[in-house]
Amino acid sequence: MNELDYNNIKTAVIIPTLCRYEHLEKCLTSLMKNPWARYVDLYIGLDYPAKRDHWPGYRKILKLMGRDYSMFRSFHLVKRPKNYGASENTVSLLQEVFKDHDQFIYMEDDVELSENYLEYMLKALVYFRDDPDVISVGGYAYPIRLTVEKECNIITQNAIFNMWGAGFWKNKYQVFSKEISENLSLIRDFSYNIRHYKFSRYRRVDYINCVAGVDPDDVDVRKLCPMFTAETDIAMGVYMQIKGKYQAMPRISKVRNNGFDGTGLYCPTIKPGKAGRFGRLTSDTYDYSKQPIDRRRHFILRYDEGRSRERAFKVLDHFVSPGMKMVVKSNIKMVAYRILGKRKLKFMKIYHQLFSKDNY
Repeated sequence: MNELDYNNIKTAVIIPTLCRYEHLEKCLTSLMKNPWARYVDLYIGLDYPAKRDHWPGYRKILKLMGRDYSMFRSFHLVKRPKNYGASENTVSLLQEVFKDHDQFIYMEDDVELSENYLEYMLKALVYFRDDPDVISVGGYAYPIRLTVEKECNIITQNAIFNMWGAGFWKNKYQVFSKEISENLSLIRDFSYNIRHYKFSRYRRVDYINCVAGVDPDDVDVRKLCPMFTAETDIAMGVYMQIKGKYQAMPRISKVRNNGFDGTGLYCPTIKPGKAGRFGRLTSDTYDYSKQPIDRRRHFILRYDEGRSRERAFKVLDHFVSPGMKMVVKSNIKMVAYRILGKRKLKFMKIYHQLFSKDNY
């Protein structure tokens, strides 16, 4: 595909944010260095402060919005008149870009990007657009050793779904969005899914801890189970493994995550270098802020045609492993679920109200 043809593909980059000025400034600076920024429309959803602590960072971001963003095809600042919250802020941005775009890139405000990130994303979005098995293009690669063909620089895997700079097609997104957030299929079909499908260890534990015993018809279901009633990375990971779908992943990461410092909504604070079980580093002990990212300015796509999927699943499942506390909790919940039943269980509802926040 000729580079000039990307002018005819309308791609939006959406970044919901609120008050993390330092993170957002680093994210935007790295994004602006991408030569292919000229092919994307940048949308920033600036939420309104919900408390006093938000105001200093919010005001700094307002000043940051005054910079020159002419390197992008267009720039749009969407200021919220009241506090929407992270989820509603993102959904509102999507509704805006879906009016005029067939694909988009979701970016958290704490990521740092390679100079060839946008070229990689746009080429991969074109390459996999008509592949029914690939539902997203991820820009992040976990620090794992994966043996693939020598010239290959992109694979597809479904061990874990990553949202740190992920690309989507509108039509595919709307399909799984309806199943997850409208039909609540991951909750309604929990009993069947947990018996009949193979999950990675982390996703299985997450699925049980968040969903077991939740009644999909409960008026509070979205409060009880926020991670499986919206298009979160956790829900998407389980969805992929149930449906046999995949996310594209580069061999060399195009994204560095700086958000494991306690400032994020869901990301925990990670103590770098602290070894996990058996003295090895895992996803819960790796220092993501120090991860090397691709230094090349351009990207030529070379796909392995899915030949690395099984190997990638095993290696990623080894690295992204649940902690013992999560495993024990899931075992207890599964026993209680089987004894007490699956719907309208007061005990399980109380359990979720007391402990569900520990899972996120």
